[in-house]
Amino acid sequence: MSDANAAVAVMGLATAYWASRALHIVAELGVADLLGETPETAAALADKLGVLPQPLGRLLRSVAGHGVFEMRGDAFAHNAASRTLKTDAPGSMRAMARMCGLPFHWDAYRELGRTLTSGKPSAAQVVDGGIFSHFAANPDEARIFNDEPFGPVAAIQPFDTLEAAIAESNRLPIGLAGYAFTKSLKNSDLLARKLEVGMLWMNMPAIPSAEMPFGGVKDSGYGSEGGPEAMEAYLNSRAVVIQNA
Repeated sequence: MSDANAAVAVMGLATAYWASRALHIVAELGVADLLGETPETAAALADKLGVLPQPLGRLLRSVAGHGVFEMRGDAFAHNAASRTLKTDAPGSMRAMARMCGLPFHWDAYRELGRTLTSGKPSAAQVVDGGIFSHFAANPDEARIFNDEPFGPVAAIQPFDTLEAAIAESNRLPIGLAGYAFTKSLKNSDLLARKLEVGMLWMNMPAIPSAEMPFGGVKDSGYGSEGGPEAMEAYLNSRAVVIQNA
């Protein structure tokens, strides 16, 4: 390796966190999910995200310079790497990129030098017990508590009050189905009125039927299958007023 190439290699490694930090923010914002197959400018994307266009443009140019997204004039387009940041992409890398961008991770690497004198992992310098203790104390940072899982998995999180559990459920932009088990009619009424889900079963497993509307709310769907509600999309409401002479 020549002296010039050696200097470039060291410079690239010393500043590598610039691009990785930009990638973390782009993944956290969900830019890949908002960008379709047509290239869009930073201003158009910023308008959707509610952020400033110039800083967003700089972030996108940074990651595009490392092969994530493509620049086409003053617009940005998807490529193979950027598509892995889409939430619904097979083998999506968005959750990994977001996790690596958590403040806890940055704090841990900031303390990396202390491992030379303490012998403790850098993560344990920040939180007693390390990364798993951090996630136990901050479960809302885990993907399973933020995405809509379709599979045989149950994510468990403790709460001190029923109101706090309802607030955590309603925090999400999804709301297909909910389940609750209680002996209290008061709690049943509170759950029925406050939980933002399309279907709610209490003290029983899911038992859909043709007579019952089947569907979600918010990002979990539009409209219903089953029940009289399923017919609404196929009907036209009319108002007819007749006054006798």
